[in-house]
Amino acid sequence: MNGPSAHRRAHQQMRRAFTPVLVAVSLVASLAGCSAGATASGSGSASGFKPGVLTKKYSGTTLEVGLPNYQGMPKSTLAEFTKATGIKLHMQNPSYDVIHDKIVTAGAANTAFADVVYLDPAWIGQVGAAGWFEPLEKWVPSSTIKNDLGQSLFAYKGQTIGLPWNLDFRGTLWNMTLLKKAGINKPPTSYDELITTAEKLKSKGVVKYPVAEPLSITEGAATPWYALVRASGNAVLKNGKPAFQAGGAGAKALDLIRTLFSKQLIDPGSVNLTDQQVGQAFGNGDSAVMLSGGPAGLGYYAQPSNSKISSDQVTFTTLPTPDGSPSAGSVGLEDGMGIPKASTHKEAAALFVNWYLQEHQLNAAYAAAGLLPPNAAALKTLVSQGKLAGGQPLVDAAMGIKPIFEGGSPTWYSKFSSNVASMVQSVAVGSKSSGQGVAGLVSQVNALNAQQ
Repeated sequence: MNGPSAHRRAHQQMRRAFTPVLVAVSLVASLAGCSAGATASGSGSASGFKPGVLTKKYSGTTLEVGLPNYQGMPKSTLAEFTKATGIKLHMQNPSYDVIHDKIVTAGAANTAFADVVYLDPAWIGQVGAAGWFEPLEKWVPSSTIKNDLGQSLFAYKGQTIGLPWNLDFRGTLWNMTLLKKAGINKPPTSYDELITTAEKLKSKGVVKYPVAEPLSITEGAATPWYALVRASGNAVLKNGKPAFQAGGAGAKALDLIRTLFSKQLIDPGSVNLTDQQVGQAFGNGDSAVMLSGGPAGLGYYAQPSNSKISSDQVTFTTLPTPDGSPSAGSVGLEDGMGIPKASTHKEAAALFVNWYLQEHQLNAAYAAAGLLPPNAAALKTLVSQGKLAGGQPLVDAAMGIKPIFEGGSPTWYSKFSSNVASMVQSVAVGSKSSGQGVAGLVSQVNALNAQQ
């Protein structure tokens, strides 16, 4: 069994910059107002449990919930669950890497550190193979699973072992206020147009380093490459095998990054910067393009307390493609939750998972922390009310979400991620060609498969 990842995933790092940290609290107070979850059909468990039906049968239970420190559900909304069920919530809010460590340590000991546990799509291969999490088909209504966008990323061998609570994916953020200063009125769609746009921004003195791109050997450097490959219509891995070859979409994406870096359109110091740091540079107005960013940035950068560009026009689009053709899809980086098999409060945990994923609660989390609801109905409501930053185009982009890896993430994901980041950096600085980088990565994937 692999050890914990050495690198945070890009969306986790960026979200920490976008969302206030919540301290661990015990929610035992009852507040007015309750939004009941969806009623389910089905017989439920032998104890009479019926998926999706809120009940006080488990009143007095204290449910341990282990979600990251950027989990943004308001305390008042969480208290509605306690009022409806009598189930007390103890919210543990450790960091992303700490959660992974806890899952691995507890799983190896056949225990659970919490009854509801955060899951990342990149961990599904590992935790699925280990058999540590419950198939949610038994515990959650089929309607909840069906309506949860991105749930396919949390499937292992045909079973759903996690469900997204935050819809995250990759596109490109543009500061149109800065682009217009260079005479550019619409975002470019091709690699060549992107390079030309960045050159104009630099030559006209609008910004010194127009493109924000992390190039340190961290997850933040790997994710943009994944996203560029996916936007071009190619997979990164298929059933754990390399889906990239010399001269293909992976090499073209590397050539783009190399060109931007060699022309100093990317800050040379980016080889030492994380995605969180380049995100801060974008928010300071030091760059005009965040090549690979999440939709949460639209709301975040609009807040004067968060950025210096709150009055600027920031636009979110799909990523550029080599020839400017429409993007073939976006990389899904959803945040999910699951129920460990070792939990002693599975029924109460299932009630919480289903309740959390209903429209009222998801919209409350969006209002409080900008967490995008992974539910089509909730997104439609936000659009109709004019409350969704990015509006319908953002929803349209979300509909194109695809997993990074076709056939599921491999158990050796963390090592692969490090290899990708190292490859991206080496090509960017010119120590390897794109062909050499891709060929080396293919060899590393083959070696990782051979070690299983």
